[in-house]
Amino acid sequence: NVLFYILGGILTLFLAKEFIPGVKIQIVPSSSFLSIKLDTEAKIILIIGSLLGLFNFFIKPILKKISLPFQILTFGLFSFVLNMAILWFFDIIFLELEFLNLKSLFLTTLLSIFISFLLGLK
Repeated sequence: NVLFYILGGILTLFLAKEFIPGVKIQIVPSSSFLSIKLDTEAKIILIIGSLLGLFNFFIKPILKKISLPFQILTFGLFSFVLNMAILWFFDIIFLELEFLNLKSLFLTTLLSIFISFLLGLK
């Protein structure tokens, strides 16, 4: 089950980079993660996408429970805001991933939700 989340994260980043203007995957000189050099776009997408999937598998359910009152008040629309915040968080902590504007972040969030739906993820 966790593999589907990892696949979803990788697919989201790959498709967003390819089809959504304003999503950049950039190579930062001498960048690495756990001694793995992030020197190609493929490695960057695999590492960050995998971490995004793991984050969605382990941390997102906790965040959903904490934000349950907001989800009830907004009839579930706060879940979209939560997904958007997670992607924005990844934009902040990884220099290799960049959303140039709010529109690209919004469209990537929609793509992420669509891929999660196709893979049968919650």
